[in-house]
Amino acid sequence: MLMKDKVTEIDIQQSKNLLRKWFETRNNIFPHNPYTLKTHEMTHFPDQVRIHGPLQSSSCFAGENILNKISKMVTANQGDVILKQIAERFSQESSVAEWKTRQSRGPLHRLVSILDDNSHKNDQLLPSSSILAQGTGSTQCTKRAKISDYEFASSLLVENETDSFCIFKHQNSYKVGCIEYIAEAGDDFHIQIQSYEAELVNNIQEFVFHDYYILGERWLNLYFCESKDVLRKGIVIKYNVKKNVCTIIPCFEHN
Repeated sequence: MLMKDKVTEIDIQQSKNLLRKWFETRNNIFPHNPYTLKTHEMTHFPDQVRIHGPLQSSSCFAGENILNKISKMVTANQGDVILKQIAERFSQESSVAEWKTRQSRGPLHRLVSILDDNSHKNDQLLPSSSILAQGTGSTQCTKRAKISDYEFASSLLVENETDSFCIFKHQNSYKVGCIEYIAEAGDDFHIQIQSYEAELVNNIQEFVFHDYYILGERWLNLYFCESKDVLRKGIVIKYNVKKNVCTIIPCFEHN
Protein backbone atom coordinates (compact mmCIF):
# COMPACT_ATOMS: atom_id res chain seq x y z
CA MET A 1 0.00 0.00 0.00
CA LEU A 2 2.83 2.40 0.78
CA MET A 3 4.41 1.77 -2.64
CA LYS A 4 1.40 2.74 -4.73
CA ASP A 5 1.78 5.54 -7.23
CA LYS A 6 -0.82 7.38 -5.13
CA VAL A 7 -1.10 6.75 -1.40
CA THR A 8 -4.22 7.97 0.41
CA GLU A 9 -4.67 8.73 4.10
CA ILE A 10 -6.79 5.56 4.35
CA ASP A 11 -3.83 3.55 3.00
CA ILE A 12 -1.52 5.17 5.55
CA GLN A 13 -3.82 4.41 8.48
CA GLN A 14 -4.37 0.83 7.33
CA SER A 15 -0.62 0.33 6.89
CA LYS A 16 0.01 1.72 10.35
CA ASN A 17 -2.46 -0.72 11.88
CA LEU A 18 -1.01 -3.68 10.00
CA LEU A 19 2.57 -2.78 10.89
CA ARG A 20 1.64 -2.32 14.53
CA LYS A 21 -0.01 -5.74 14.60
CA TRP A 22 2.97 -7.29 12.80
CA PHE A 23 5.41 -5.71 15.24
CA GLU A 24 3.45 -6.74 18.34
CA THR A 25 3.13 -10.38 17.23
CA ARG A 26 6.74 -10.87 16.12
CA ASN A 27 7.51 -12.45 19.49
CA ASN A 28 5.34 -15.43 18.51
CA ILE A 29 7.32 -15.96 15.30
CA PHE A 30 10.85 -14.94 16.30
CA PRO A 31 11.04 -15.40 20.09
CA HIS A 32 14.85 -15.38 20.03
CA ASN A 33 15.08 -11.87 18.53
CA PRO A 34 11.65 -10.32 17.92
CA TYR A 35 12.38 -6.60 18.23
CA THR A 36 15.31 -5.16 16.33
CA LEU A 37 16.15 -1.59 15.37
CA LYS A 38 15.25 -2.36 11.77
CA THR A 39 11.80 -3.69 12.63
CA HIS A 40 11.13 -0.64 14.81
CA GLU A 41 12.12 1.67 11.96
CA MET A 42 9.61 -0.03 9.68
CA THR A 43 6.75 0.97 11.98
CA HIS A 44 7.53 4.61 11.08
CA PHE A 45 7.04 4.03 7.34
CA PRO A 46 3.42 5.32 7.33
CA ASP A 47 4.47 8.66 8.87
CA GLN A 48 7.37 8.89 6.44
CA VAL A 49 5.01 8.36 3.50
CA ARG A 50 2.60 11.01 4.84
CA ILE A 51 5.44 13.56 4.81
CA HIS A 52 7.52 12.54 1.78
CA GLY A 53 5.12 10.58 -0.44
CA PRO A 54 5.31 6.90 -1.58
CA LEU A 55 8.27 4.90 -0.32
CA GLN A 56 10.01 4.95 -3.69
CA SER A 57 10.13 8.77 -3.44
CA SER A 58 12.63 8.54 -0.59
CA SER A 59 14.28 5.25 -1.45
CA CYS A 60 18.07 5.15 -1.27
CA PHE A 61 18.44 1.97 -3.33
CA ALA A 62 19.17 3.84 -6.56
CA GLY A 63 21.85 5.95 -4.84
CA GLU A 64 23.37 2.87 -3.21
CA ASN A 65 23.59 1.18 -6.61
CA ILE A 66 25.41 4.20 -8.04
CA LEU A 67 27.85 4.27 -5.12
CA ASN A 68 28.53 0.56 -5.63
CA LYS A 69 29.19 1.22 -9.32
CA ILE A 70 31.54 4.10 -8.53
CA SER A 71 33.47 2.05 -5.97
CA LYS A 72 34.27 -0.52 -8.67
CA MET A 73 35.72 2.23 -10.89
CA VAL A 74 38.32 3.32 -8.35
CA THR A 75 41.73 1.66 -8.15
CA ALA A 76 43.72 4.61 -6.76
CA ASN A 77 44.15 5.40 -3.06
CA GLN A 78 44.99 9.10 -3.30
CA GLY A 79 42.12 11.56 -2.88
CA ASP A 80 43.07 13.94 -5.70
CA VAL A 81 43.51 11.00 -8.10
CA ILE A 82 40.23 9.24 -7.17
CA LEU A 83 37.97 12.08 -8.43
CA LYS A 84 39.93 12.34 -11.68
CA GLN A 85 39.71 8.56 -12.12
CA ILE A 86 35.94 8.53 -11.59
CA ALA A 87 35.46 11.34 -14.13
CA GLU A 88 37.60 9.50 -16.69
CA ARG A 89 35.73 6.21 -16.16
CA PHE A 90 32.33 7.87 -16.64
CA SER A 91 33.61 9.63 -19.77
CA GLN A 92 34.91 6.34 -21.17
CA GLU A 93 31.64 4.59 -20.32
CA SER A 94 29.66 7.33 -22.08
CA SER A 95 31.84 7.06 -25.19
CA VAL A 96 31.39 3.28 -25.31
CA ALA A 97 27.61 3.64 -24.89
CA GLU A 98 27.45 6.13 -27.77
CA TRP A 99 29.51 3.81 -29.99
CA LYS A 100 27.30 0.83 -29.13
CA THR A 101 24.18 2.85 -29.98
CA ARG A 102 25.60 3.78 -33.39
CA GLN A 103 26.60 0.19 -34.14
CA SER A 104 23.56 -1.61 -32.68
CA ARG A 105 21.85 -1.70 -36.08
CA GLY A 106 25.01 -1.65 -38.14
CA PRO A 107 27.49 -4.29 -39.36
CA LEU A 108 28.97 -4.66 -35.86
CA HIS A 109 25.64 -5.31 -34.12
CA ARG A 110 26.70 -8.86 -33.22
CA LEU A 111 29.82 -7.55 -31.47
CA VAL A 112 27.63 -5.06 -29.59
CA SER A 113 25.39 -7.94 -28.47
CA ILE A 114 28.41 -9.83 -27.17
CA LEU A 115 29.61 -6.75 -25.27
CA ASP A 116 26.16 -6.45 -23.70
CA ASP A 117 26.30 -10.13 -22.74
CA ASN A 118 23.44 -10.80 -25.15
CA SER A 119 25.31 -13.23 -27.34
CA HIS A 120 23.77 -15.75 -29.71
CA LYS A 121 23.19 -18.03 -26.69
CA ASN A 122 20.32 -15.69 -25.80
CA ASP A 123 18.65 -16.28 -29.16
CA GLN A 124 16.32 -19.24 -29.61
CA LEU A 125 14.10 -20.61 -32.33
CA LEU A 126 10.51 -19.49 -31.91
CA PRO A 127 8.05 -22.41 -32.31
CA SER A 128 6.03 -21.89 -35.49
CA SER A 129 2.90 -23.03 -33.62
CA SER A 130 3.09 -20.13 -31.15
CA ILE A 131 0.67 -17.24 -31.58
CA LEU A 132 3.70 -14.92 -31.55
CA ALA A 133 5.16 -16.61 -34.63
CA GLN A 134 1.79 -16.75 -36.36
CA GLY A 135 0.98 -13.13 -35.56
CA THR A 136 4.35 -11.58 -36.44
CA GLY A 137 6.12 -14.06 -38.71
CA SER A 138 9.09 -14.06 -36.32
CA THR A 139 11.33 -17.12 -36.30
CA GLN A 140 13.64 -16.07 -33.45
CA CYS A 141 12.95 -15.20 -29.83
CA THR A 142 15.14 -14.16 -26.93
CA LYS A 143 15.53 -15.63 -23.45
CA ARG A 144 15.81 -12.28 -21.68
CA ALA A 145 15.06 -8.68 -22.48
CA LYS A 146 14.60 -5.31 -20.78
CA ILE A 147 10.99 -4.18 -21.12
CA SER A 148 9.52 -1.06 -19.49
CA ASP A 149 12.71 -0.75 -17.38
CA TYR A 150 12.33 -4.29 -15.99
CA GLU A 151 14.40 -7.38 -16.72
CA PHE A 152 12.07 -10.12 -18.03
CA ALA A 153 12.67 -13.72 -19.07
CA SER A 154 10.76 -15.96 -21.48
CA SER A 155 9.29 -18.54 -19.09
CA LEU A 156 9.31 -21.38 -21.64
CA LEU A 157 13.03 -20.87 -22.30
CA VAL A 158 14.38 -20.65 -18.73
CA GLU A 159 14.42 -23.03 -15.78
CA ASN A 160 11.92 -21.09 -13.67
CA GLU A 161 9.41 -18.31 -14.23
CA THR A 162 10.58 -15.97 -11.46
CA ASP A 163 11.38 -13.15 -13.92
CA SER A 164 8.37 -13.74 -16.16
CA PHE A 165 5.33 -12.54 -14.22
CA CYS A 166 3.93 -9.18 -15.19
CA ILE A 167 0.92 -6.89 -15.03
CA PHE A 168 -0.15 -6.01 -18.56
CA LYS A 169 -2.88 -4.04 -20.24
CA HIS A 170 -5.28 -5.53 -22.77
CA GLN A 171 -7.84 -3.18 -24.24
CA ASN A 172 -9.25 -1.41 -21.17
CA SER A 173 -8.43 -3.99 -18.51
CA TYR A 174 -5.36 -4.96 -16.49
CA LYS A 175 -4.32 -8.59 -16.21
CA VAL A 176 -1.78 -10.80 -14.48
CA GLY A 177 0.27 -12.95 -16.81
CA CYS A 178 3.43 -14.90 -17.39
CA ILE A 179 5.61 -13.96 -20.37
CA GLU A 180 6.23 -17.06 -22.49
CA TYR A 181 8.14 -15.69 -25.50
CA ILE A 182 9.82 -12.39 -26.38
CA ALA A 183 10.73 -11.52 -29.98
CA GLU A 184 12.65 -8.48 -31.18
CA ALA A 185 10.76 -6.12 -33.49
CA GLY A 186 13.20 -3.42 -34.55
CA ASP A 187 13.74 -1.23 -31.50
CA ASP A 188 10.73 -2.79 -29.78
CA PHE A 189 9.55 -6.25 -28.68
CA HIS A 190 6.58 -8.45 -29.42
CA ILE A 191 5.53 -10.58 -26.47
CA GLN A 192 3.40 -13.68 -25.92
CA ILE A 193 1.77 -13.70 -22.48
CA GLN A 194 -0.21 -16.42 -20.72
CA SER A 195 -2.82 -14.77 -18.50
CA TYR A 196 -3.95 -16.14 -15.14
CA GLU A 197 -7.24 -15.97 -13.32
CA ALA A 198 -6.58 -13.20 -10.80
CA GLU A 199 -8.32 -10.63 -8.67
CA LEU A 200 -7.34 -7.35 -7.08
CA VAL A 201 -6.69 -7.61 -3.36
CA ASN A 202 -8.27 -4.20 -2.79
CA ASN A 203 -11.23 -3.50 -5.04
CA ILE A 204 -10.27 -0.12 -6.48
CA GLN A 205 -10.85 0.58 -10.15
CA GLU A 206 -7.97 3.01 -10.72
CA PHE A 207 -4.80 1.10 -11.56
CA VAL A 208 -1.97 2.37 -9.42
CA PHE A 209 0.11 0.00 -7.35
CA HIS A 210 -2.25 -2.74 -6.24
CA ASP A 211 -1.38 -6.31 -5.35
CA TYR A 212 -3.02 -9.13 -7.25
CA TYR A 213 -3.43 -12.68 -6.11
CA ILE A 214 -3.77 -15.72 -8.31
CA LEU A 215 -6.84 -17.70 -7.35
CA GLY A 216 -5.38 -20.99 -8.50
CA GLU A 217 -3.34 -22.63 -11.22
CA ARG A 218 -6.05 -22.07 -13.82
CA TRP A 219 -4.81 -20.10 -16.79
CA LEU A 220 -7.09 -18.18 -19.10
CA ASN A 221 -5.98 -16.90 -22.49
CA LEU A 222 -2.86 -16.34 -24.55
CA TYR A 223 -2.22 -12.76 -25.59
CA PHE A 224 0.03 -11.15 -28.16
CA CYS A 225 1.26 -7.76 -26.88
CA GLU A 226 3.75 -5.01 -27.53
CA SER A 227 6.24 -3.88 -24.91
CA LYS A 228 4.22 -0.74 -24.12
CA ASP A 229 1.42 -2.99 -22.84
CA VAL A 230 3.66 -4.45 -20.10
CA LEU A 231 3.24 -2.07 -17.16
CA ARG A 232 4.77 -3.73 -14.11
CA LYS A 233 6.85 -6.70 -13.13
CA GLY A 234 5.40 -9.07 -10.56
CA ILE A 235 7.01 -11.05 -7.80
CA VAL A 236 5.21 -14.21 -6.70
CA ILE A 237 4.80 -14.84 -2.97
CA LYS A 238 3.24 -18.17 -1.98
CA TYR A 239 1.12 -18.08 1.16
CA ASN A 240 -0.88 -21.17 2.19
CA VAL A 241 -2.80 -22.29 -0.90
CA LYS A 242 -2.68 -18.94 -2.69
CA LYS A 243 -0.06 -17.30 -4.83
CA ASN A 244 0.16 -13.56 -4.32
CA VAL A 245 1.56 -11.52 -7.20
CA CYS A 246 2.90 -8.20 -5.91
CA THR A 247 3.99 -5.46 -8.29
CA ILE A 248 7.44 -3.96 -8.01
CA ILE A 249 9.15 -0.91 -9.47
CA PRO A 250 12.55 -0.89 -11.20
CA CYS A 251 14.47 0.81 -8.37
CA PHE A 252 13.48 -2.04 -6.03
CA GLU A 253 14.32 -4.83 -8.46
CA HIS A 254 17.46 -6.70 -7.44
CA ASN A 255 18.01 -9.36 -10.10
